[in-house]
Amino acid sequence: CGEQGASAIASMLAVRSDDHQHHRLSSLDLSYQQFERAKRLDVGLLASCLTGNTTLKELTLSFNKLNDADVELLAMGLRENYSLTKLDLRANNIRDNGAIAIAEHLLPHSALRQLYLFGNPFRNEGSVSLLKAIQNNFTMEVLNMDYNGTLYDSIQFYTYLNQAGRRILHANNFNLSLWPLVLERAKSISERSHKI
Repeated sequence: CGEQGASAIASMLAVRSDDHQHHRLSSLDLSYQQFERAKRLDVGLLASCLTGNTTLKELTLSFNKLNDADVELLAMGLRENYSLTKLDLRANNIRDNGAIAIAEHLLPHSALRQLYLFGNPFRNEGSVSLLKAIQNNFTMEVLNMDYNGTLYDSIQFYTYLNQAGRRILHANNFNLSLWPLVLERAKSISERSHKI
């Protein structure tokens, strides 16, 4: 996907679904686009078109050597996107600053349920930011990243709670008796995932 291809895709993303019925792009896989060292996938162009897009549900940008600057642009583009439910950024070059930019995006985001970051070289600072973000995010159900001990386990704990329905406990009129049910369901989800 060169400059012309990225521009064409960006123009499709910029078109609102109510403007043109035939532009309903819901899944976009741009993995493995870094074929030549000199050419880079123009993430900024794509990211700017994500703001306000209402049709795209899944975006895959894995194996593209994306760096922190690319991810910061992407996070800014997603700031006002409420339709994307899956973002795959596996095997790029995302370090702590990139992970922090993504974490800052997770707080207000209401739709993102799956985030794949496995194979990126961010360390403790990035993981701590992701943990803080997911503690306040009730929709994230999958946060796939490299294992790094306690932080990884804590992040997975919150994803299991979210899968078990933690968001209903933060409604205005929730019943405290639901907590044991959510915790039991989260335990069951955790045990199933460890068997896989």
